[in-house]
Formats: sequence, structure tokens, C-alpha cells
Amino acid sequence: MTASTTAVERHLVSVDGTQVEYLVAGAGPDVLLLHGIGESADGWRPLMTRLAPWYRVSAVTLPGFGGLRPAGVAARNPAREGGGDPGPDGFARFVRAFIMARELDRPVLGGHSRGGLIALRTALDQPVDLRGLVLIAAAGLGHEVTPVLRAATVPVVGDLAAELARYRPGAMLRAASKAPMVFGRPWRVPQAWLADQYRRALDGQFLAATLRSLRAQVGVWGQRQVVRDELSALSLPTLVLWGTSDRVVPLAHGRAAVARMPAGRLRVLDGLGHLPQVEDPDRVAMELRGFLDALR
Repeated sequence: MTASTTAVERHLVSVDGTQVEYLVAGAGPDVLLLHGIGESADGWRPLMTRLAPWYRVSAVTLPGFGGLRPAGVAARNPAREGGGDPGPDGFARFVRAFIMARELDRPVLGGHSRGGLIALRTALDQPVDLRGLVLIAAAGLGHEVTPVLRAATVPVVGDLAAELARYRPGAMLRAASKAPMVFGRPWRVPQAWLADQYRRALDGQFLAATLRSLRAQVGVWGQRQVVRDELSALSLPTLVLWGTSDRVVPLAHGRAAVARMPAGRLRVLDGLGHLPQVEDPDRVAMELRGFLDALR
């Protein structure tokens, strides 16, 4: 499956008084994608262009993680104003409000990493009509997580790393050192992803939001918020995608989660890491097409 020539458009929308950036491509049934910690809507671009011939795919940059605002607009954004990370529950309320603001029609909601946890909280808690869920290496399905992220939550350690990454050499080092952790084949890391990571690291607000979001979900003993015991109440058709070379959260989380889901199925992606939608968008698009087409 190859990328289409359909343009990915960048827009702004006001959601509960906050201006947020989102991308949209294609036409057809709605699909909404949520990024994980330290990422943005731009990470979904390769997948969006591959789904656009059949679906209207939107990807939103969550509040606090960057994006453009019209000149002169001072958007209210608690995550940027020192109000702390709103957590999966707060982000789930934002997702519901975004769906309403954009008038998305029974979207399939997809999320990567912590975006997957937010998607789960949206489906479990918010009165919003969804056709299905897609969880890619989702957070919140078990306590285990890479020691690298646990170390970053330690006071001073994470703050020093974020401060260094605000400058050009540190931003380059952050992107280069992150690649081996999130890609199964880091020698083939897409240059567009590296460039986006470098650019966003120079935004101190993005780094602060990333660190707050990380500390809200992860501590020295692992993931704080785990929804595994609630999955039996999830009646939506759910596709769980996981790479065999995920070094951030173990594949075992996906297997255990699907065993609890009444309508869940797991697809294992051989050789891929924590960012399969960036590392091999053709493979991920193929898996999603099969799932999405069955929901029509």
C-alpha cells in the first residue's frame, strides 16, 4: 500500500476556549487519531496519506503539545500555563469536545501509547458514539515500562534533560537518542520524524508538556494509571497493534488486554518498535484497512 496524493491539510479549531491544531485528509467515514507523549499530530502523516483514499482521517495535537495559533489570539491552555497535565480523564473530555466541535460522525478512535490510554478513557467514560477503537502500543494496560522513562520522572534528572534539549545540540541529541528506544530498526528512522522531533524540542513549552505528561503516567515503579481491570466493560470492536521489538512497553500488555476485551483482537507486527505507524506505515495501514472496512 502506497501513500496517496491526497493533501494533508493543517487547521485550527477552538475547543472549550483553547485553540488546537489538527490535520485532516481524505473523505469517507471518520477516523480520529491521538498521539502519545513527546509526539504530535504530524507523526500520523504517513498513515493518513495511506488511508485518505477511503476515509476522512483527522489527527489532533493535544493541548500543550504545540501547534499554531492565529496572530493575536491568546488561547487558554492549562497545560501550558503551569496547570499541570490534565491526565487521561481530562484529555478524554477534550477528545469528546473535539469530536463535537468538528462534527465527526461516529468516528473510529485510534491512539498511540498514552494516546491509546486517552482513547480507552474516552470510550469507557465519555458519552460519545464511536464505531470502534484502534490501540497502538497503548499505555495503561500494565505497570511495566522502559527504565529510561522511569528515570526521566526523577526530579532534577528529567528537568535537566528537558533544559538541555531546548538548545540545538541538545535537541539533536534528544532526537538521535530517542530513535533506538522507539524504533525496532533505528538505522532506518525516517528523516521527517527526526526533523520534527528536533524542531519541537526547541519549543520549551512542548518539552515542559512532555515531561508533565510523562510524570502523570509514569513513576519510578512504572505506569501509574492502568485500566486493565476495566476492559471487560469495553464492548466496542477494538484492534490492538503491537510491535515485537517494542522497547518501551511490552507486547505482553497487548496480549493480556485483548484476553479481557469482549470484541478485541491483537495483530502483532514483527520487527517493529514502539512507533509502528512511523516505522512501517504501509504495514499498519494494511492492518487498519482490514479492520476499518469491516466496520462499514
